[in-house]
Amino acid sequence: MTLALGIGATAVLFSILDGAYIRFGQTEQANRAVLLTQRFTKLNSDTALFSPAEYFDIAGLHESFDGFFALSHFNPIFTDTGGQVENPERVPAIRATANIFQLYGIAPIVGRVFTTAEDTPGGSNIAVLTYRLWNRRFGRNPAVIGRIIQLDGVSYTIIGITPRRFQQWGADILIPLRLDSAASNRAERTLTVAGIPKRGVSPSQTEKELQVLARRVEGEYGGANPEYAGLLYLPIDIRSAVVGDLRTALYIPAGCRCPASSDRCDQYRELAASTRHVARWRNRSTPCAGSHTCPRNTASSWLKVSHWPPSRACWGLRSG
Repeated sequence: MTLALGIGATAVLFSILDGAYIRFGQTEQANRAVLLTQRFTKLNSDTALFSPAEYFDIAGLHESFDGFFALSHFNPIFTDTGGQVENPERVPAIRATANIFQLYGIAPIVGRVFTTAEDTPGGSNIAVLTYRLWNRRFGRNPAVIGRIIQLDGVSYTIIGITPRRFQQWGADILIPLRLDSAASNRAERTLTVAGIPKRGVSPSQTEKELQVLARRVEGEYGGANPEYAGLLYLPIDIRSAVVGDLRTALYIPAGCRCPASSDRCDQYRELAASTRHVARWRNRSTPCAGSHTCPRNTASSWLKVSHWPPSRACWGLRSG
């Protein structure tokens, strides 16, 4: 019995380490992604949201970055209008710029993704589904391509399915964002902006180019937008911010064997639950510093309530 519990616990821990640390993103590009934030120093304020005009300012940077994409989260009521039973449900979705697939190095396993030409105001209503939703709602039926679904009562045509491990930003459905490049309202900030630094370029090494842009934006638009005084663009390494601080929390139980007593095995289940929470949080668009639901604080809380023997905990840390 003890051996079986130990094997099971080891398998659980490896799956956690594999999914949350070893292979955080499906592609090498996804593991390089950075989230951008704006710091309005004169107002002592930070935001992870951008206006379309601010996104287009940033999208032109190419010295340190392969490119940038923008997205906006929403949670529509999803209805499968092609089935005999509609079964409406609320699902996480994003409106995203078409280059998100190319920048992530993602190719669909069925169908196609939407193009830049389709990602324009007035474009067709098309949607890309994740493997998870495709499997759950359509039983991995490839004939789903061309099928009509509804999101909040609006019809969309399914054009593609993402690979199995693609689950970025917590969305099960992706549709074109359709930004207007002529938009000039800089105060209407609803977009999350992320970039992919060039291979070999660290997030900190991108800051010089970002601050040069910040000074230009301040000079050109600061008169009409006083919050731009002292503007800073700050890149956040998504993988390090979410996964890096979990390393200690995961290595400590890795040095332990799950004993027969149920209370210790319950702690393994608690870790698994915490990590599932982290998986949801890592797809959030806003920084989590100071939040009680931040994965870093979740990991810390888990350590506080754990009671592993210190010698075993130290073995786990030394192994890391």
